[in-house]
Amino acid sequence: MNTHHKLLFLLFGWLFLGWQNVLAQQSIEYKLWTDTAISVPFDSLNFPPNSFYSGDIDLLSYDTLNFIIHDLNKDNFEEYILLSGCGNGGCVETIFNGQTKINLGQIFGEPIFVSSSWINNWPVLFTFSHQSADSGLLFFYVFDGEKYIQISRILLYEKTITKYFKSIN
Repeated sequence: MNTHHKLLFLLFGWLFLGWQNVLAQQSIEYKLWTDTAISVPFDSLNFPPNSFYSGDIDLLSYDTLNFIIHDLNKDNFEEYILLSGCGNGGCVETIFNGQTKINLGQIFGEPIFVSSSWINNWPVLFTFSHQSADSGLLFFYVFDGEKYIQISRILLYEKTITKYFKSIN
């Protein structure tokens, strides 16, 4: 199945097959948790100045920044996932290409589920954000060739959350 067909399946699968069937076909390769983040001295990173979002600019005044560091696209360069704006529902994460230091987009939620499905040479990502004690949003991100974009989000309730998380553990 080529990249175009995969993207069409993932986008329209929600509508025609139902989100549970689409998720059942997604294999989670691993999870990244924000508590695995490490502090990295900012001046050691050599990020281009224009690679940060305006909401992250105030972070540049800190000596160190918190990152999850992991090679997402298996190119032997570790991507930097900047944690900012953490709250009850999760964290805003900005992903930077490990080789070029280019900003690859923002995602939200925790944990970051890295799928075994790939689009445009990058893995599909899922995140979860608690909305209340018995509900939450599941976000679905794909790489569009330039950056990660959110293509869907689904509101889940208690029994569905429990069932989904049991199925991926």
